[in-house]
Amino acid sequence: MPTLTIKKLPDDLYARLKARARARRRSLNAQVTRDLESIVGGAGPIDHAAKLDEVRRLRQKIRAGQLTDETLLDARQWGRH
Repeated sequence: MPTLTIKKLPDDLYARLKARARARRRSLNAQVTRDLESIVGGAGPIDHAAKLDEVRRLRQKIRAGQLTDETLLDARQWGRH
């Protein structure tokens, strides 16, 4: 597997990358690799219709537990007792 060396990386960028990796419980290398994969891609074009179908299926799953203003107000009041 190839190795990539980045020279003259700004200190603030390095710090942000480290923080991003730490927040996601990944090594710096794993996080940078993942970020590069998401930027460059590689999986081909996005099938928007399939993504939309997936979102609709997920919405159907959670619709039964959908929050309303009344539910949120009740939960807020309950937390103040």
